[in-house]
Amino acid sequence: AVAAEALRALYQGAPDSVLPVAEQALPSRAAEVRRVGIQTYLQLVTVERLRTLAGHLNDPHPDLRAVVREGLYTHSQDPQFESVVREAAIAVLASDDWRGQEQACLLLAALDRKEVAPRLVELLYSDRDEVMIASAWALRTLAVPETAPAMVARLRELSEPISNEDWGVSHQIAHLSEAIAVLKYRPALDVLRIYIPKNLQYHEIARSGAIYAIGVLFEDAAKAAPAEPTPGGGGLDKAAKLADAALASQLADQLMGRVREATGMPPEFPEVRRTSAIAIGRMGYQSHIPGFKEMLGSEVSADPVELAMRWSIHRMTGELLPIAEAKPQEATGWFLEPIPSPTHADSSGK
Repeated sequence: AVAAEALRALYQGAPDSVLPVAEQALPSRAAEVRRVGIQTYLQLVTVERLRTLAGHLNDPHPDLRAVVREGLYTHSQDPQFESVVREAAIAVLASDDWRGQEQACLLLAALDRKEVAPRLVELLYSDRDEVMIASAWALRTLAVPETAPAMVARLRELSEPISNEDWGVSHQIAHLSEAIAVLKYRPALDVLRIYIPKNLQYHEIARSGAIYAIGVLFEDAAKAAPAEPTPGGGGLDKAAKLADAALASQLADQLMGRVREATGMPPEFPEVRRTSAIAIGRMGYQSHIPGFKEMLGSEVSADPVELAMRWSIHRMTGELLPIAEAKPQEATGWFLEPIPSPTHADSSGK
């Protein structure tokens, strides 16, 4: 504690003065001592110091790992340091340390380094939630088409009923679904459909991610639906489009069932209901607008599910429904608050 306070005082006054002891500060067991060493190296940056800092992407303290990652990203924008940061981050991604792997996933995705996509696919199978989630997010961010089959294969493995409390798996399912939506990879549809029916063994974030992807895959499907073919005309192409339109309509009906199930034993997850309403709006099935308006009623609410229904109606028709007025919220319990004004005396003088 004493060393950290002394180093902080030196750093605030003159970062150069910390430099002679920064090398000794970095391996310290005290996080706050390491923090000053990291800040010094980030402030007085050189190629060798950046390489040293990359080794701290696996720092035991999560906040310091993030400080290093953000600092490396900032310096990577300088052409003289870009290759150093890239090569160091790729080396950390290839390592066996889960802390470094997580931070390297985030950093390399932010740098749009698509060449690391194969390694990210490998890390989808990590036994650490942090790496599972970060690698899936990175694949979604990079959106490399060649990774789509591997992501769907992983999604199939995860789609056996799982514990609703399996946080890492649920978030990875959500990110993989979002990646499929970004790539518009239709072969994933049979897996995504698993998440529409209510199943309490699936977390709401996993189900809402899959439903979001379905809405994107069938965006404006109602407008794209062809007219019924005339006898003997249209050919196989039109028949396939009709089958696709029929499937999209069926999916929209199922999603509407999720939106309607506000009550029940138990009721549907609010996030699933909200995402289902948004998906219907993306798909463009105006036949469900009366159902939306029936559930909205005459009272204006700020409920997220109702806001999603209003958004969908507006997207499909351009109609703007009134939304709830913003209401001030009073937050109390701060360590320093104004003294309440004295209560005014009533008419009796009390």
